[in-house]
Amino acid sequence: MKPSQLICWGGTDNADMCFLVPHEDPEQWAVLTVIGRGREYDLYEGPVESYLLRILRGDLVSEVFPDDFPDEEPSYERNPWI
Repeated sequence: MKPSQLICWGGTDNADMCFLVPHEDPEQWAVLTVIGRGREYDLYEGPVESYLLRILRGDLVSEVFPDDFPDEEPSYERNPWI
C-alpha cells in the first residue's frame, strides 16, 4: 500500500496519527494508528466507528497511545480545515 492511499482522520497532541486504510470492499477498511516519534504502529482491522468505541471504552489498548489514554473525560476538537 502506498502512503497516498491512506486517509488521515485524526491525531493527538503527541503527534500520533490515525489513518483509514481503504479497501475495494468498504466492509474491509482498517484503522492504522502511527506513533508520532518513532516507528510503532497498530493496525485495527475493522470500521473506524468500532475502533473509536472500543479504544475510548478501554476495551482495546493501543501500543501507540500513552498508558493513561484515554483520559477520564475524553474530548476532541474539530479540525477547522474540514
